[in-house]
Amino acid sequence: MATYRTDICTAAANAPSVTYLYAKCQVCGVEWQVRSPTRADAQGCSFCDAPAEAITVISEAADYGGHVVG
Repeated sequence: MATYRTDICTAAANAPSVTYLYAKCQVCGVEWQVRSPTRADAQGCSFCDAPAEAITVISEAADYGGHVVG
């Protein structure tokens, strides 16, 4: 069995936040994990330059069950 390092992030402040959100571009279909708590990385598609209106934000949190949240 392989072992993996668990001390890669040396402080909690350096660890990425988990938002349980992902964004989907309605123009090109690309999906990506939303990492910003303010959804700043879901304000447009960096793959096809679609505007924020073309982005759907979906929650993967257990209490939402895959519903569109924004």
